[in-house]
Amino acid sequence: MSRRLVANVTMMSDDGMVAHFPVGMSDSDLPEWAAARITNPDVWEQPVVDLPSVVVEVPPKSGAGSSVSAWASYASTNDVSVKPDAKRDDVIAACEAAGVPTD
Repeated sequence: MSRRLVANVTMMSDDGMVAHFPVGMSDSDLPEWAAARITNPDVWEQPVVDLPSVVVEVPPKSGAGSSVSAWASYASTNDVSVKPDAKRDDVIAACEAAGVPTD
């Protein structure tokens, strides 16, 4: 996998010459000696990691699976804060107020 510089790098070459490598330069374009010596991870582009989408189903509002714990877990997954003693309807209302789907 090829990496790109996100900072300018200046270093001394093997023959004592100053070498400059600009932002955007690929490691495959660098001299082998330079690529091996640039060890600071902050000068390299960080790889983009594709995280799998997590599909969280909305719990039912009544019947099996409609417990306050199911709704509290759903709220937490969607970054909605609720009080520990909240009732199911309170959790649903908090989700709705935060714009989180409840149907």
